[in-house]
Amino acid sequence: MLVLLAAGACSHADQVPPSDSIKVADARQRWSETGPDDYTMVSEFDCECDPGGRVETRVEDSRVVALKRLDVSGHPEIDTELGLTIDRLFEMIAGAVAEGREVDVVFDPELGYPTTFTIVWAPEATDGTLEANVTLVSEG
Repeated sequence: MLVLLAAGACSHADQVPPSDSIKVADARQRWSETGPDDYTMVSEFDCECDPGGRVETRVEDSRVVALKRLDVSGHPEIDTELGLTIDRLFEMIAGAVAEGREVDVVFDPELGYPTTFTIVWAPEATDGTLEANVTLVSEG
Protein backbone atom coordinates (compact mmCIF):
# COMPACT_ATOMS: atom_id res chain seq x y z
CA MET A 1 0.00 0.00 0.00
CA LEU A 2 2.96 2.20 0.16
CA VAL A 3 6.39 2.77 -1.10
CA LEU A 4 8.42 4.26 1.63
CA LEU A 5 12.03 5.16 1.31
CA ALA A 6 12.07 6.86 4.67
CA ALA A 7 15.28 7.36 6.52
CA GLY A 8 15.10 8.22 10.20
CA ALA A 9 16.74 11.45 11.20
CA CYS A 10 18.36 12.28 14.51
CA SER A 11 16.11 13.84 17.09
CA HIS A 12 15.87 14.27 20.81
CA ALA A 13 14.47 11.04 22.25
CA ASP A 14 12.09 11.63 25.16
CA GLN A 15 10.60 9.15 27.55
CA VAL A 16 8.05 7.03 25.70
CA PRO A 17 4.61 7.19 27.31
CA PRO A 18 3.67 3.59 28.20
CA SER A 19 0.14 4.15 26.88
CA ASP A 20 1.44 4.79 23.34
CA SER A 21 3.38 1.52 23.29
CA ILE A 22 0.36 -0.33 24.65
CA LYS A 23 -1.97 1.16 22.00
CA VAL A 24 0.36 0.08 19.20
CA ALA A 25 0.81 -3.39 20.74
CA ASP A 26 -2.97 -3.82 21.18
CA ALA A 27 -3.68 -2.80 17.57
CA ARG A 28 -0.89 -5.05 16.29
CA GLN A 29 -2.32 -7.98 18.27
CA ARG A 30 -5.80 -7.31 16.80
CA TRP A 31 -4.29 -7.27 13.27
CA SER A 32 -2.39 -10.49 14.01
CA GLU A 33 -5.57 -12.22 15.20
CA THR A 34 -8.09 -10.89 12.67
CA GLY A 35 -6.16 -9.51 9.69
CA PRO A 36 -5.93 -11.55 6.48
CA ASP A 37 -2.67 -13.16 5.30
CA ASP A 38 -3.45 -12.07 1.74
CA TYR A 39 -4.65 -8.53 1.01
CA THR A 40 -4.37 -5.53 -1.26
CA MET A 41 -3.88 -2.10 0.21
CA VAL A 42 -3.61 1.40 -1.18
CA SER A 43 -1.38 3.91 0.58
CA GLU A 44 -0.54 7.51 0.11
CA PHE A 45 2.50 9.11 1.74
CA ASP A 46 3.48 12.70 2.13
CA CYS A 47 7.18 13.03 2.79
CA GLU A 48 10.11 14.76 1.15
CA CYS A 49 11.82 11.34 1.16
CA ASP A 50 9.20 9.74 -1.11
CA PRO A 51 7.93 10.90 -4.51
CA GLY A 52 4.37 10.62 -3.18
CA GLY A 53 1.22 9.52 -4.86
CA ARG A 54 -1.01 6.54 -4.31
CA VAL A 55 0.55 3.10 -4.34
CA GLU A 56 -1.23 -0.26 -4.52
CA THR A 57 0.47 -3.15 -2.74
CA ARG A 58 -0.57 -6.80 -3.06
CA VAL A 59 0.51 -8.98 -0.11
CA GLU A 60 0.37 -12.78 -0.04
CA ASP A 61 1.59 -14.87 2.90
CA SER A 62 2.94 -11.67 4.49
CA ARG A 63 5.14 -10.87 1.45
CA VAL A 64 4.76 -8.09 -1.09
CA VAL A 65 4.11 -9.74 -4.46
CA ALA A 66 3.02 -6.72 -6.52
CA LEU A 67 3.50 -3.00 -6.17
CA LYS A 68 2.39 -0.25 -8.52
CA ARG A 69 1.89 3.51 -8.56
CA LEU A 70 -1.75 4.43 -9.22
CA ASP A 71 -1.20 8.12 -9.99
CA VAL A 72 1.18 7.47 -12.88
CA SER A 73 -0.03 6.81 -16.41
CA GLY A 74 0.04 3.11 -17.19
CA HIS A 75 0.31 2.13 -13.50
CA PRO A 76 3.99 1.18 -13.67
CA GLU A 77 5.13 -1.72 -11.54
CA ILE A 78 7.64 -1.01 -8.79
CA ASP A 79 10.28 -3.33 -7.36
CA THR A 80 8.42 -5.33 -4.68
CA GLU A 81 11.38 -5.06 -2.31
CA LEU A 82 10.43 -1.40 -1.86
CA GLY A 83 6.93 -2.26 -0.64
CA LEU A 84 5.76 -2.37 2.93
CA THR A 85 3.28 -4.73 4.50
CA ILE A 86 0.96 -3.86 7.38
CA ASP A 87 3.39 -5.72 9.65
CA ARG A 88 6.25 -3.47 8.44
CA LEU A 89 4.09 -0.40 9.09
CA PHE A 90 3.61 -1.61 12.66
CA GLU A 91 7.38 -2.08 13.01
CA MET A 92 7.99 1.45 11.74
CA ILE A 93 5.39 2.97 14.07
CA ALA A 94 6.50 0.95 17.10
CA GLY A 95 10.13 1.87 16.41
CA ALA A 96 9.26 5.56 16.22
CA VAL A 97 7.32 5.34 19.50
CA ALA A 98 10.22 3.47 21.17
CA GLU A 99 12.64 6.18 20.00
CA GLY A 100 10.45 8.86 21.55
CA ARG A 101 9.41 10.40 18.22
CA GLU A 102 6.19 12.36 17.95
CA VAL A 103 3.69 9.85 16.57
CA ASP A 104 -0.01 10.29 15.85
CA VAL A 105 -1.82 7.19 14.61
CA VAL A 106 -5.40 6.04 14.05
CA PHE A 107 -6.08 2.31 13.87
CA ASP A 108 -8.92 0.52 12.11
CA PRO A 109 -11.38 -0.37 14.91
CA GLU A 110 -12.13 -3.84 13.52
CA LEU A 111 -8.85 -5.16 12.09
CA GLY A 112 -6.38 -2.95 13.94
CA TYR A 113 -4.18 -1.85 11.04
CA PRO A 114 -2.97 1.78 10.96
CA THR A 115 -5.26 3.82 8.70
CA THR A 116 -3.63 7.21 9.18
CA PHE A 117 -0.38 8.13 10.84
CA THR A 118 2.14 10.91 11.21
CA ILE A 119 5.69 10.41 12.42
CA VAL A 120 7.91 13.39 13.14
CA TRP A 121 11.43 12.05 12.52
CA ALA A 122 13.19 15.39 12.88
CA PRO A 123 11.11 18.40 13.94
CA GLU A 124 13.83 20.84 12.89
CA ALA A 125 14.16 19.45 9.34
CA THR A 126 12.11 20.52 6.33
CA ASP A 127 11.57 16.87 5.37
CA GLY A 128 11.42 15.47 8.90
CA THR A 129 7.75 14.47 8.93
CA LEU A 130 6.04 11.50 7.31
CA GLU A 131 2.26 11.44 6.89
CA ALA A 132 0.41 8.41 5.52
CA ASN A 133 -3.08 7.16 4.73
CA VAL A 134 -3.67 3.44 4.33
CA THR A 135 -6.76 1.66 3.01
CA LEU A 136 -7.28 -2.09 2.91
CA VAL A 137 -9.12 -2.54 -0.40
CA SER A 138 -9.49 -6.30 -0.51
CA GLU A 139 -8.91 -9.38 1.57
CA GLY A 140 -7.87 -12.75 0.27
